[in-house]
Amino acid sequence: GTYKDTKGSTLCLHCPKNRYNPDVGASVLMQCLSCPSGALTAEGGMESQSACFCDVASYQMNFGLDTSLRCSSCPTGGICADGSCAFNVDGIQCSAEPILGEWRRSGDGMFLLSSCPEGHSLINSTSGTSRGIFSHDAQHCKPCSVQKEYVLNPSLDTCQACPPGLTCHGNSAVTPVLEGSVWAAQ
Repeated sequence: GTYKDTKGSTLCLHCPKNRYNPDVGASVLMQCLSCPSGALTAEGGMESQSACFCDVASYQMNFGLDTSLRCSSCPTGGICADGSCAFNVDGIQCSAEPILGEWRRSGDGMFLLSSCPEGHSLINSTSGTSRGIFSHDAQHCKPCSVQKEYVLNPSLDTCQACPPGLTCHGNSAVTPVLEGSVWAAQ
C-alpha cells in the first residue's frame, strides 16, 4: 500500500485512493496499481485489489467462482432515484422503489432486461426500441402514454400511437369509439 519516491528516504508514501500496491519495496508511484475500470477504494494506502469495489452507480459483473473484479455501468432501468444501481443489492431492488421488468444475469455476468410489465415497451437498443443495435446502458421499460398509446406485447413491441376511432389505455386494451365497432390486432 506504499511506495518510496526518493532514494535514501525513510519516508514511505501511501498509494493514492483508488490504487493499491501488493509489493514491498516499491520505489515509484507507478507501482501503485489502479483499481479496475469503474472501481474505487475507500481510502489510500491499500495493499490488494480486494480493497477495490464497484462504484454505487455501477455493479460487479463477476459472480460464482470468478474472483476478479469487473464493474459495469448500470443500465438506465436499474438506476435508483438516489443514483445508485439496483444490481449492487441482493434482490435487485432500490431502497425506496422496485425496478421495472424481469432482469437476468448473462453468462458473462451482465444484467439483461428480458421482459417488461403490461403498459410498457422494452427498450434495449441505440434506436430506442427492442430492435436494432443492442445497448447495455439503454435497457429500461418505457411506459406507454395512457389514452395516446397502446402496446400488444411489451417484451417485443414498442408503444404505438392510438389509431383514430379507438380510445387507448396505455396497455393492450383498447375501446372502440363507435358503439358496435370491432377492432382486432393483426
